[in-house]
Amino acid sequence: MLVNRKIFNIFLIFFFAISTNLFSQDFCDQKLSEAEDKFELGRFYEIPELLSLCLSNGFSKEEKIRAYRLLTITYLYLDYQTKADENYLELLKLSPEYDVEENELAELVNHHKKFTTRPYIYLVGKAGFNFTYYHPIYDISMNNDNDGSQTSKSLVGYRFGLGAEFTLIKNLHLGIEGNIVKKDFELTDNQFQLDSMDIGRVSSHRQTYSELEVPVYLKYTFFKPKFSPYFLVGVAPSILLLAKISDSETGIRNNITNENEAISPQPDIDIYELRRKFNYSLMGGVGLKYKFGINYLTFEARYQVSMFNYSDIDRNWDSYSRLGKDLKYPSAYIDDFFRLNNLNFILGFTYPLYKPRKITD
Repeated sequence: MLVNRKIFNIFLIFFFAISTNLFSQDFCDQKLSEAEDKFELGRFYEIPELLSLCLSNGFSKEEKIRAYRLLTITYLYLDYQTKADENYLELLKLSPEYDVEENELAELVNHHKKFTTRPYIYLVGKAGFNFTYYHPIYDISMNNDNDGSQTSKSLVGYRFGLGAEFTLIKNLHLGIEGNIVKKDFELTDNQFQLDSMDIGRVSSHRQTYSELEVPVYLKYTFFKPKFSPYFLVGVAPSILLLAKISDSETGIRNNITNENEAISPQPDIDIYELRRKFNYSLMGGVGLKYKFGINYLTFEARYQVSMFNYSDIDRNWDSYSRLGKDLKYPSAYIDDFFRLNNLNFILGFTYPLYKPRKITD
Protein backbone atom coordinates (compact mmCIF):
# COMPACT_ATOMS: atom_id res chain seq x y z
CA MET A 1 0.00 0.00 0.00
CA LEU A 2 2.88 2.35 0.83
CA VAL A 3 4.42 1.79 -2.60
CA ASN A 4 1.09 2.43 -4.33
CA ARG A 5 0.63 5.66 -2.33
CA LYS A 6 4.10 6.91 -3.46
CA ILE A 7 3.33 6.12 -7.10
CA PHE A 8 -0.02 7.92 -6.77
CA ASN A 9 1.66 11.01 -5.25
CA ILE A 10 4.28 11.10 -8.04
CA PHE A 11 1.51 10.86 -10.63
CA LEU A 12 -0.36 13.75 -8.98
CA ILE A 13 2.75 15.93 -8.96
CA PHE A 14 3.48 15.11 -12.61
CA PHE A 15 -0.14 15.79 -13.60
CA PHE A 16 -0.19 19.06 -11.66
CA ALA A 17 3.05 20.24 -13.31
CA ILE A 18 1.75 19.52 -16.81
CA SER A 19 -1.59 21.14 -16.08
CA THR A 20 0.08 24.24 -14.61
CA ASN A 21 2.35 24.55 -17.62
CA LEU A 22 -0.54 24.20 -20.07
CA PHE A 23 -2.56 26.74 -18.11
CA SER A 24 0.40 29.13 -18.06
CA GLN A 25 0.87 28.78 -21.81
CA ASP A 26 -2.82 29.40 -22.51
CA PHE A 27 -2.88 32.34 -20.08
CA CYS A 28 0.22 34.00 -21.59
CA ASP A 29 -0.90 33.40 -25.15
CA GLN A 30 -4.17 35.09 -24.28
CA LYS A 31 -2.34 38.03 -22.67
CA LEU A 32 -0.15 38.52 -25.75
CA SER A 33 -3.18 38.50 -28.06
CA GLU A 34 -4.95 40.93 -25.75
CA ALA A 35 -1.92 43.27 -25.78
CA GLU A 36 -1.80 43.20 -29.58
CA ASP A 37 -5.51 44.06 -29.69
CA LYS A 38 -4.99 46.99 -27.32
CA PHE A 39 -2.18 48.27 -29.58
CA GLU A 40 -4.56 48.28 -32.53
CA LEU A 41 -7.04 50.27 -30.42
CA GLY A 42 -4.34 52.76 -29.41
CA ARG A 43 -4.48 51.87 -25.70
CA PHE A 44 -0.69 51.95 -25.38
CA TYR A 45 -0.40 52.60 -21.64
CA GLU A 46 -2.12 49.30 -20.76
CA ILE A 47 0.25 47.09 -22.78
CA PRO A 48 3.39 46.95 -20.53
CA GLU A 49 1.45 45.79 -17.49
CA LEU A 50 -0.33 43.09 -19.51
CA LEU A 51 2.97 41.58 -20.68
CA SER A 52 5.19 42.02 -17.60
CA LEU A 53 4.22 38.81 -15.76
CA CYS A 54 4.59 36.48 -18.75
CA LEU A 55 7.87 38.08 -19.84
CA SER A 56 9.33 36.99 -16.50
CA ASN A 57 7.94 33.47 -16.73
CA GLY A 58 5.50 32.00 -19.22
CA PHE A 59 6.27 33.09 -22.76
CA SER A 60 8.06 30.82 -25.21
CA LYS A 61 11.07 32.26 -27.05
CA GLU A 62 8.96 33.14 -30.10
CA GLU A 63 6.32 34.78 -27.91
CA LYS A 64 8.99 36.81 -26.10
CA ILE A 65 10.26 38.10 -29.44
CA ARG A 66 6.70 39.15 -30.37
CA ALA A 67 6.25 40.78 -26.96
CA TYR A 68 9.50 42.77 -27.06
CA ARG A 69 8.71 43.91 -30.59
CA LEU A 70 5.29 45.11 -29.44
CA LEU A 71 6.77 46.88 -26.41
CA THR A 72 9.42 48.58 -28.57
CA ILE A 73 6.82 49.99 -30.94
CA THR A 74 4.59 50.96 -28.03
CA TYR A 75 7.34 52.96 -26.33
CA LEU A 76 8.27 54.57 -29.65
CA TYR A 77 4.67 55.74 -30.03
CA LEU A 78 4.75 57.04 -26.46
CA ASP A 79 8.11 58.73 -27.17
CA TYR A 80 9.88 56.78 -24.40
CA GLN A 81 13.15 56.30 -26.27
CA THR A 82 15.10 54.73 -23.40
CA LYS A 83 12.41 52.11 -22.81
CA ALA A 84 12.22 51.40 -26.56
CA ASP A 85 15.99 50.85 -26.66
CA GLU A 86 15.92 48.51 -23.66
CA ASN A 87 13.17 46.32 -25.08
CA TYR A 88 14.69 46.17 -28.55
CA LEU A 89 18.04 45.09 -27.09
CA GLU A 90 16.22 42.28 -25.25
CA LEU A 91 14.68 41.23 -28.55
CA LEU A 92 18.10 41.17 -30.25
CA LYS A 93 19.60 39.09 -27.43
CA LEU A 94 16.93 36.47 -28.10
CA SER A 95 17.24 36.73 -31.90
CA PRO A 96 20.64 38.21 -32.87
CA GLU A 97 19.87 37.96 -36.58
CA TYR A 98 16.46 39.58 -36.28
CA ASP A 99 15.60 41.71 -39.28
CA VAL A 100 12.55 43.85 -39.94
CA GLU A 101 10.23 42.84 -42.75
CA GLU A 102 9.47 44.98 -45.78
CA ASN A 103 5.91 45.71 -44.60
CA GLU A 104 7.02 46.57 -41.04
CA LEU A 105 5.98 49.82 -39.38
CA ALA A 106 8.23 52.72 -40.38
CA GLU A 107 8.96 53.57 -36.72
CA LEU A 108 10.46 50.11 -36.12
CA VAL A 109 12.35 50.13 -39.44
CA ASN A 110 14.06 53.39 -38.50
CA HIS A 111 14.72 52.19 -34.96
CA HIS A 112 16.29 48.97 -36.24
CA LYS A 113 18.87 50.96 -38.22
CA LYS A 114 20.24 52.38 -34.97
CA PHE A 115 21.44 48.93 -33.80
CA THR A 116 24.09 46.53 -34.98
CA THR A 117 23.11 42.89 -35.42
CA ARG A 118 26.36 41.61 -36.97
CA PRO A 119 28.63 39.19 -35.08
CA TYR A 120 31.71 40.94 -33.73
CA ILE A 121 33.74 37.71 -33.68
CA TYR A 122 33.42 34.17 -35.07
CA LEU A 123 34.93 31.25 -33.13
CA VAL A 124 36.22 28.53 -35.44
CA GLY A 125 37.16 24.87 -34.97
CA LYS A 126 38.77 23.02 -37.89
CA ALA A 127 40.11 19.57 -38.72
CA GLY A 128 41.21 17.93 -41.94
CA PHE A 129 43.88 16.12 -43.89
CA ASN A 130 46.68 17.18 -46.21
CA PHE A 131 49.06 16.00 -48.93
CA THR A 132 52.70 17.09 -48.70
CA TYR A 133 54.73 17.74 -51.87
CA TYR A 134 58.54 17.67 -51.82
CA HIS A 135 60.19 20.37 -53.99
CA PRO A 136 64.04 20.32 -54.27
CA ILE A 137 65.69 23.75 -54.38
CA TYR A 138 69.28 22.59 -54.79
CA ASP A 139 70.53 19.02 -55.33
CA ILE A 140 73.46 17.98 -53.13
CA SER A 141 72.72 14.24 -52.94
CA MET A 142 75.17 11.62 -54.16
CA ASN A 143 73.43 11.12 -57.47
CA ASN A 144 72.57 13.31 -60.42
CA ASP A 145 68.88 14.14 -60.14
CA ASN A 146 68.76 15.50 -63.66
CA ASP A 147 68.20 11.95 -64.90
CA GLY A 148 65.10 11.56 -62.75
CA SER A 149 66.76 9.18 -60.31
CA GLN A 150 65.17 10.88 -57.29
CA THR A 151 61.45 10.51 -56.78
CA SER A 152 59.05 11.59 -54.05
CA LYS A 153 55.61 10.41 -53.04
CA SER A 154 53.06 12.53 -51.17
CA LEU A 155 51.55 10.85 -48.09
CA VAL A 156 48.43 11.75 -46.13
CA GLY A 157 48.87 13.89 -43.03
CA TYR A 158 46.41 15.65 -40.77
CA ARG A 159 45.68 19.03 -39.21
CA PHE A 160 43.41 20.35 -36.47
CA GLY A 161 43.08 23.57 -34.54
CA LEU A 162 41.08 26.55 -33.31
CA GLY A 163 40.75 30.09 -34.53
CA ALA A 164 38.81 33.33 -34.63
CA GLU A 165 37.60 35.68 -37.34
CA PHE A 166 36.93 39.39 -36.88
CA THR A 167 34.57 41.43 -39.04
CA LEU A 168 36.38 44.27 -40.83
CA ILE A 169 33.49 45.19 -43.10
CA LYS A 170 30.32 43.31 -43.99
CA ASN A 171 31.87 40.66 -46.25
CA LEU A 172 35.54 40.88 -45.28
CA HIS A 173 36.98 39.07 -42.26
CA LEU A 174 40.43 38.95 -40.67
CA GLY A 175 41.18 35.45 -39.42
CA ILE A 176 43.84 33.87 -37.22
CA GLU A 177 44.25 30.19 -36.34
CA GLY A 178 46.42 27.96 -34.22
CA ASN A 179 46.90 24.52 -35.81
CA ILE A 180 48.85 21.34 -35.19
CA VAL A 181 49.92 20.02 -38.60
CA LYS A 182 51.49 16.67 -39.47
CA LYS A 183 53.28 16.38 -42.83
CA ASP A 184 54.42 13.13 -44.46
CA PHE A 185 56.20 12.18 -47.66
CA GLU A 186 58.40 9.39 -49.02
CA LEU A 187 61.69 10.02 -50.83
CA THR A 188 63.60 7.53 -53.01
CA ASP A 189 67.21 8.07 -54.17
CA ASN A 190 69.30 6.06 -56.67
CA GLN A 191 72.88 6.82 -55.56
CA PHE A 192 75.99 6.21 -57.66
CA GLN A 193 73.85 5.40 -60.70
CA LEU A 194 76.05 5.42 -63.83
CA ASP A 195 74.73 5.50 -67.38
CA SER A 196 77.38 3.02 -68.59
CA MET A 197 77.18 0.60 -65.66
CA ASP A 198 74.29 -1.22 -64.09
CA ILE A 199 75.42 -0.52 -60.57
CA GLY A 200 73.95 1.62 -57.86
CA ARG A 201 72.33 1.95 -54.46
CA VAL A 202 68.63 2.58 -53.84
CA SER A 203 67.65 4.48 -50.70
CA SER A 204 64.02 4.93 -49.71
CA HIS A 205 62.73 6.55 -46.55
CA ARG A 206 59.78 8.40 -45.06
CA GLN A 207 60.06 11.84 -43.50
CA THR A 208 57.54 13.05 -40.92
CA TYR A 209 57.13 16.59 -39.57
CA SER A 210 54.89 18.05 -36.88
CA GLU A 211 54.47 21.81 -36.76
CA LEU A 212 52.62 24.49 -34.83
CA GLU A 213 51.14 26.68 -37.54
CA VAL A 214 49.56 30.14 -37.06
CA PRO A 215 47.81 31.21 -40.29
CA VAL A 216 46.70 34.83 -40.63
CA TYR A 217 44.38 35.57 -43.54
CA LEU A 218 41.79 37.80 -45.15
CA LYS A 219 38.55 36.07 -46.14
CA TYR A 220 35.88 37.45 -48.44
CA THR A 221 32.44 35.82 -48.30
CA PHE A 222 29.59 36.07 -50.78
CA PHE A 223 26.75 35.79 -48.27
CA LYS A 224 23.77 33.73 -49.42
CA PRO A 225 20.76 32.32 -47.51
CA LYS A 226 22.16 28.79 -47.03
CA PHE A 227 25.37 28.15 -48.99
CA SER A 228 27.89 31.00 -49.09
CA PRO A 229 31.10 30.63 -51.16
CA TYR A 230 34.27 32.41 -50.04
CA PHE A 231 37.97 32.74 -50.82
CA LEU A 232 40.94 33.61 -48.64
CA VAL A 233 44.60 34.65 -48.93
CA GLY A 234 47.22 34.91 -46.22
CA VAL A 235 50.47 33.78 -44.64
CA ALA A 236 51.10 30.89 -42.27
CA PRO A 237 54.14 31.13 -39.95
CA SER A 238 55.10 27.78 -38.44
CA ILE A 239 57.35 26.41 -35.69
CA LEU A 240 58.84 22.93 -36.05
CA LEU A 241 57.93 20.54 -33.22
CA LEU A 242 59.15 17.18 -34.53
CA ALA A 243 61.12 15.83 -37.49
CA LYS A 244 62.15 12.24 -38.12
CA ILE A 245 63.17 9.76 -40.80
CA SER A 246 61.63 6.30 -40.58
CA ASP A 247 61.35 3.04 -42.52
CA SER A 248 64.75 3.61 -44.14
CA GLU A 249 65.73 0.89 -46.59
CA THR A 250 68.77 0.64 -48.86
CA GLY A 251 69.94 -1.84 -51.46
CA ILE A 252 72.98 -2.26 -53.77
CA ARG A 253 72.88 -3.51 -57.34
CA ASN A 254 76.26 -4.87 -58.54
CA ASN A 255 76.73 -5.23 -62.30
CA ILE A 256 79.62 -7.70 -61.92
CA THR A 257 77.93 -10.35 -59.78
CA ASN A 258 74.45 -9.39 -61.05
CA GLU A 259 73.14 -9.74 -57.51
CA ASN A 260 71.11 -7.53 -55.22
CA GLU A 261 72.43 -6.87 -51.76
CA ALA A 262 69.68 -5.92 -49.32
CA ILE A 263 70.40 -3.86 -46.22
CA SER A 264 68.04 -4.08 -43.27
CA PRO A 265 65.71 -1.16 -42.50
CA GLN A 266 67.21 1.35 -40.12
CA PRO A 267 65.54 2.51 -36.87
CA ASP A 268 63.80 5.89 -36.75
CA ILE A 269 66.20 8.81 -36.71
CA ASP A 270 65.38 12.13 -35.07
CA ILE A 271 66.43 14.84 -37.56
CA TYR A 272 65.04 17.83 -35.66
CA GLU A 273 68.51 19.41 -35.29
CA LEU A 274 69.06 19.21 -39.06
CA ARG A 275 65.92 21.20 -39.88
CA ARG A 276 64.99 24.88 -39.87
CA LYS A 277 62.97 25.62 -36.74
CA PHE A 278 60.93 28.51 -38.17
CA ASN A 279 59.30 28.74 -41.57
CA TYR A 280 56.33 30.39 -43.21
CA SER A 281 54.16 29.74 -46.22
CA LEU A 282 51.92 31.74 -48.52
CA MET A 283 48.43 30.33 -48.81
CA GLY A 284 45.24 30.67 -50.78
CA GLY A 285 41.97 28.80 -50.59
CA VAL A 286 38.33 28.53 -51.53
CA GLY A 287 35.45 27.23 -49.49
CA LEU A 288 31.74 26.96 -48.89
CA LYS A 289 29.77 27.86 -45.76
CA TYR A 290 26.53 26.07 -44.90
CA LYS A 291 24.31 27.96 -42.46
CA PHE A 292 22.19 26.13 -39.88
CA GLY A 293 20.58 28.20 -37.15
CA ILE A 294 23.09 30.96 -36.44
CA ASN A 295 26.07 28.61 -36.93
CA TYR A 296 28.04 27.50 -40.00
CA LEU A 297 29.67 24.36 -41.32
CA THR A 298 32.57 25.09 -43.67
CA PHE A 299 34.20 22.97 -46.38
CA GLU A 300 37.54 24.33 -47.56
CA ALA A 301 40.41 23.54 -49.92
CA ARG A 302 43.66 25.38 -49.13
CA TYR A 303 47.09 25.30 -50.83
CA GLN A 304 50.27 26.46 -49.08
CA VAL A 305 53.70 27.16 -50.57
CA SER A 306 56.60 27.22 -48.10
CA MET A 307 59.08 30.08 -48.51
CA PHE A 308 62.21 28.79 -46.71
CA ASN A 309 64.49 25.80 -47.22
CA TYR A 310 63.66 23.08 -44.66
CA SER A 311 67.29 21.95 -44.33
CA ASP A 312 69.54 23.69 -41.83
CA ILE A 313 72.48 24.64 -44.06
CA ASP A 314 74.93 24.88 -41.14
CA ARG A 315 74.23 21.29 -40.05
CA ASN A 316 73.74 19.60 -43.41
CA TRP A 317 77.33 18.36 -43.78
CA ASP A 318 77.96 17.56 -40.13
CA SER A 319 79.54 14.14 -40.74
CA TYR A 320 81.19 14.03 -37.35
CA SER A 321 77.97 13.97 -35.34
CA ARG A 322 76.21 10.71 -34.55
CA LEU A 323 73.19 11.98 -36.50
CA GLY A 324 75.23 12.68 -39.61
CA LYS A 325 76.78 9.22 -39.52
CA ASP A 326 73.41 7.53 -38.97
CA LEU A 327 72.06 9.20 -42.09
CA LYS A 328 75.08 8.68 -44.34
CA TYR A 329 75.99 5.13 -43.41
CA PRO A 330 74.86 2.74 -44.71
CA SER A 331 72.25 4.68 -46.76
CA ALA A 332 74.65 7.34 -48.11
CA TYR A 333 71.83 9.88 -47.81
CA ILE A 334 72.52 13.62 -47.68
CA ASP A 335 69.75 16.21 -47.50
CA ASP A 336 69.00 18.34 -50.51
CA PHE A 337 67.83 21.89 -49.97
CA PHE A 338 64.06 21.62 -50.33
CA ARG A 339 60.65 23.13 -49.63
CA LEU A 340 57.42 21.40 -48.62
CA ASN A 341 54.11 22.51 -50.14
CA ASN A 342 50.72 21.35 -48.89
CA LEU A 343 47.24 20.75 -50.28
CA ASN A 344 44.70 20.78 -47.42
CA PHE A 345 41.07 19.71 -47.22
CA ILE A 346 39.40 21.10 -44.11
CA LEU A 347 36.04 20.71 -42.37
CA GLY A 348 35.16 23.49 -39.93
CA PHE A 349 32.50 24.63 -37.47
CA THR A 350 31.90 28.37 -36.94
CA TYR A 351 30.08 29.83 -33.96
CA PRO A 352 29.29 33.57 -34.16
CA LEU A 353 29.33 35.73 -31.03
CA TYR A 354 26.92 38.63 -30.95
CA LYS A 355 26.84 41.73 -28.79
CA PRO A 356 23.72 43.66 -29.85
CA ARG A 357 24.21 47.36 -29.19
CA LYS A 358 22.99 50.73 -30.25
CA ILE A 359 25.34 52.45 -32.68
CA THR A 360 23.58 55.80 -33.20
CA ASP A 361 21.32 58.06 -31.19
